[in-house]
Amino acid sequence: MTWPASLDADIVARSFHCGDGEIGILAGDVSAFLDACERDGLALLGWDLWLVAPFPKPMAGLSVPMSVILGVVPGFALLAGGPPTVIHGTGDIAAIRRDLAAFAPERLIAAAWLPCIRINFTLADETGSRRS
Repeated sequence: MTWPASLDADIVARSFHCGDGEIGILAGDVSAFLDACERDGLALLGWDLWLVAPFPKPMAGLSVPMSVILGVVPGFALLAGGPPTVIHGTGDIAAIRRDLAAFAPERLIAAAWLPCIRINFTLADETGSRRS
């Protein structure tokens, strides 16, 4: 699982879901996600910003349309008005809270893309390595 077990089901449901099980959290749900990680004793290694755009893709058993992750990679970032880089941070939960509290996406990403922002977190496994 790539999110804390105690995370509210509504937050999980409104997050972007990748085929590999990763999720992208809405900016307004970040504090709740980090609180759930702390509550569940999960360690984090960092975060990265995703841009997710609607892309209807019906799949068996899903009642909502899927979306496609566009990412903030050099080529797409230029189209979106952002910097030609991956926007991310590293560190534990406290460092991530500080990073995201200071993060001002409106300075880096065109206004039309701001509703498409999702935050993905890298969870650590028991050894402190990236959880797969």
